[in-house]
Amino acid sequence: MLWISQKLKDSGFDTWVVGGAVRDAMLGEAVEDWDLATLARPQQICDIFPRTVPIGIEHGTVGVIASDGVLYEVTTFRKDIEHFGRRAVVAFAESIEEDLARRDFTLNALAWSPDTGKVLDLFDGRKHLEQRILKTVGSAKERFSEDLLRVLRALRFAGQFSLEIERDTWDALLTTVPELHRLSSERIQEELMKVLGKSKAPSVALNYYAISGIIAKLFPEFSPSAGNVDSRMLGFNKFRRACDNVSPRRPLLRLALLLSSIGSDQDIKPEEIRSSVEGLMHRLKFSNADTRRTARMVWARLLETPEEDPKQCRIWLSEVGFPQFNDLCRMWIAEAKVDRDTDPNKCRDLSSRIRFMRSILEDNPPLTLSDLAVNGTDLQKAGIKPGRRLGAILMELLMKVLKDPTLNSYQKLIDIAVGLERSEGGSVAD
Repeated sequence: MLWISQKLKDSGFDTWVVGGAVRDAMLGEAVEDWDLATLARPQQICDIFPRTVPIGIEHGTVGVIASDGVLYEVTTFRKDIEHFGRRAVVAFAESIEEDLARRDFTLNALAWSPDTGKVLDLFDGRKHLEQRILKTVGSAKERFSEDLLRVLRALRFAGQFSLEIERDTWDALLTTVPELHRLSSERIQEELMKVLGKSKAPSVALNYYAISGIIAKLFPEFSPSAGNVDSRMLGFNKFRRACDNVSPRRPLLRLALLLSSIGSDQDIKPEEIRSSVEGLMHRLKFSNADTRRTARMVWARLLETPEEDPKQCRIWLSEVGFPQFNDLCRMWIAEAKVDRDTDPNKCRDLSSRIRFMRSILEDNPPLTLSDLAVNGTDLQKAGIKPGRRLGAILMELLMKVLKDPTLNSYQKLIDIAVGLERSEGGSVAD
């Protein structure tokens, strides 16, 4: 990164490290992304460096690729000239001071000169970090009206860095919440996943989501029309706290936990909640794969878990699916830790149940149709005609094998299948 700054300086262009990198360094956090702001225009940046990528060249951002393949974002100094709430029209600026003045919060309006080691702090960002205060640059009302996403960013930063939101900033934030429907689904999803994927304790930001009215505004699935508000929030609060007990490296698992609070105050069937989860995730433009996986985890968690009985465990594992089992265990444990104070035996009982289920899995029991010793082709060779009845017979065979794995041999299953077909009055060829 330093060589980029030096090369730009040698070419006559003032250059600073800006934003999150400076903030994180001051907080003692690991710096993952180094962003630079410079007086050089995009074409000049491309002329200076041999390997570049036009990341957002229309906005002044060029990716400079280092010899080791690492990409650094270099952006021309900018200033806002017009705002629409969802985006701003920007123009290139002539100084770092103009660039910092357009930023959202004082903790992000810091710049560091690799050349001199000077930190430029025009808005007391360093003092606010020391005081653990989140404050906008200038008028909070203006900052939020310029870009509505800053409301969600404020709550994420407050939670991620354990900051108290300054009073004027909080008041302006609350007055802006009713406008958040103007944000695109993609931007809402991105911020939610940053809360779940960047914070050690996402429950703090999620609590801000709740008390600010953002949950009711953007995630109505958490607020059904029927039911007591306090009861609904009790369920939401439990699961947001459970998210803290899951690694940030598993944001989708944290999301599944959070979504498990949908309908927690009402007697709603697992399939109905699964449908609500899918609806929410489709609306927020999650991928089909992530939607299916998350909805299935929520649905599986809502199923009644079996007692420590081998037959019932095998049936349950077949229904849930082995790929979901480890994630379900993580969800159970995260939830049990929240309940530990009111139910101290829950973690112990849960550990016993998980150990029992794992002992069943160690025997590698047949759990799916593909685990059966026969398939559809084998049944057709035995004289069973293809069609819906053949599929139904395969499912019956699987259920019998789940109850008694010793039946999972070719001849035994063929004999059972032929018997089932004959019992339905079918014609099985010799």
